[in-house]
Amino acid sequence: MQRPSVLFWAILVLLMLFQGQLYADPQNGKAEELFIDEYLENMVYMVYIDEDSQLSPKDEFLLKKAIAVANNYLTSRSLEAVLLEEVEKLKQDQEIISLETSGEEISVIQWLAQKLNADVYITINLRVTSETKRKNYYAQANITLTAFESSTGRLMGSKTYNQPEKSFSPSLEEEAKLNAVEVSVKRTMQDIINTSEKYMKKALKKGIKYEVFFEGTGDAKLIADYLNSLAERVKDVETVYRTEEQAKCYVWALLTNQELEQLILDLAKTIPGLQGMTTVSLRRKSLTFVTGL
Repeated sequence: MQRPSVLFWAILVLLMLFQGQLYADPQNGKAEELFIDEYLENMVYMVYIDEDSQLSPKDEFLLKKAIAVANNYLTSRSLEAVLLEEVEKLKQDQEIISLETSGEEISVIQWLAQKLNADVYITINLRVTSETKRKNYYAQANITLTAFESSTGRLMGSKTYNQPEKSFSPSLEEEAKLNAVEVSVKRTMQDIINTSEKYMKKALKKGIKYEVFFEGTGDAKLIADYLNSLAERVKDVETVYRTEEQAKCYVWALLTNQELEQLILDLAKTIPGLQGMTTVSLRRKSLTFVTGL
């Protein structure tokens, strides 16, 4: 029997939403579970270096190897991974990083993960030892993979692997080290993926966390009434701040970003003064609107 498509469940969720049944109907549990399962299958992972990694500069190539092996592991299982080149390119813009993380309780790695639309970021802490015996090269890796939820920075879990048997190369020390890293990453990745999915499945019961900005929020009462109406149609709404120019909110909903965008615009059409609301930008977990006020 063919499994219903993602589009089918998205349409079902929207129909229930507009009928006022979403989140209120106890029979809706199955639709929510299916939505969460689909979301978990399409999560984006970002793998990067642990800031506390103790490898010497001359061994940094081992960390890049570890990240490459981890990303290959993810993609070989049809999971989406952020390329290291994308992370490094964004990290070069120190001015923006400093501006957007200053005064915020957010690490640089979490900021990178959010900007690159990763749901989960995994840090790699690696230690590799080597030795030479009778012109043969041996290496042994100790690795710790730690997973975090990108939207909150919360620790999801950590897995450590101490390679019991040394990797071998008859010609190069570097090759022995690379072999040790590859073995250790592959042995650890499935555990950290399972841990991440288990954590996210529980966390998503509250909904996907979206960052929503509204430009032009001078009418405080009108905006407050609008957000209260929005809160009745999603899991939760939290106002982070509001000025006359802008309001920032966190919205938790079991909707895709496009579905949430449509809900926000359709709701605005029902409120006098906000019928002219339009979308400025739409990213994976960040939406910006102009109210028209």
